[in-house]
Amino acid sequence: MNRKSVALSFNARHRRLIVKCTVEVSLRSSPCVSNSMLIENLIYLLTPCSPMAREMGYLRDSVSIMSRYSRCKREWSGHLRKSRKTIEDAIGQAPANSKVIIFGAGLGYDLPLKQLTSHFSQVVLIDLVHTLPIKAKTLFSKKVELAVRDVTESLTNIYEGRGEIYEPKGFLEDKQVGLVISLNLLSQLASLPVRFLEKHYGISENEADLISKRIIQAHLTYLQKFDTNVCLVTDIERQVKGSDGKQLAKFSALHGVQIPWNGNTWLWDIAPLGEEDAEYSVTNKVLGISNITTASWIGVNG
Repeated sequence: MNRKSVALSFNARHRRLIVKCTVEVSLRSSPCVSNSMLIENLIYLLTPCSPMAREMGYLRDSVSIMSRYSRCKREWSGHLRKSRKTIEDAIGQAPANSKVIIFGAGLGYDLPLKQLTSHFSQVVLIDLVHTLPIKAKTLFSKKVELAVRDVTESLTNIYEGRGEIYEPKGFLEDKQVGLVISLNLLSQLASLPVRFLEKHYGISENEADLISKRIIQAHLTYLQKFDTNVCLVTDIERQVKGSDGKQLAKFSALHGVQIPWNGNTWLWDIAPLGEEDAEYSVTNKVLGISNITTASWIGVNG
C-alpha cells in the first residue's frame, strides 16, 4: 500500500469520527490474540455497567484501553507522566481539605492518587464505567468515591436518537469543590455518541461533525462556569505518520473547536507503528493546563 492510499484509508476510517484516543484495536492483529481476547471477555462480562453504556460501547472501549496500555506502556509513559505532573501542579494551587472532581477518571493510569488523597478531603472519580484497575487502586481509600455519571448530561437524548446537546450543570453549586479536573476526556466525549448515532440513526457526516462540536464546546463552557480552580488535559491534534516516519495527515482532535487558554504541550505516541496498522502510526498532540482560571488567553487551535 503506497503513502497516498494509506492517507486516504486513514482519513476515510478516522477523520469523520476523530479517533477516540483509545480507539479499539483489532485483536486479530495482536501478537497475543487468544490471551488478550480471553482477558478482555472476562472483564467485559464481570464489570457492572448500565445497559445504555454497554450498548453504546463504553464498557468495551474501557476494556480495550487496558489491552492497549499493556502493549504500549513504554510509548505512553511520557504522556502519563506529564499528565500527572499537570495535575500535581493543579493540586498545589487548590485549597487543602476541599473536594476534587475528576471527569474522565478512566483506569487511573494518569492520576496521582496518592497526592490527591493527601491534599483533598474527598476525591470523586467520575466515569460511565469503572473497571478493575481503578477499583483496585482505590479499594482501601475512604476518601475516594467512584461515581458513575454521564459527564455530557446528554447521552439519554443521544441514545433515543435525539441530537439535542445540553450544557452540563452537575457540581456547579457545590461550594466544597476546590478543584475540577477534565482529564484526557474532551476529544473523546463525542466519539462513541456520534458513532452510535451513525450506526443506529443514520446521521450524516455533517450532522456528526456538528454534534461533535456541540458536545466539545458544551464541556468547555461547563468548565468555565465553575467558581473554583479547573485543570484541563486534552489532546488537541492528531498526527499520522507512515512506516518511513513521514507525515501522512494532521488534523484537529476537537473538530476545530478552539481551546482559548495557553498551556504546556507534548506528544503522545498513542498508536505506534503496527498497533492499528502496519502502514502507519498515530501521535496525539496534548495540551495541559493546571488552572484555566489563571492561564493566559493566547489561544491554542485544537
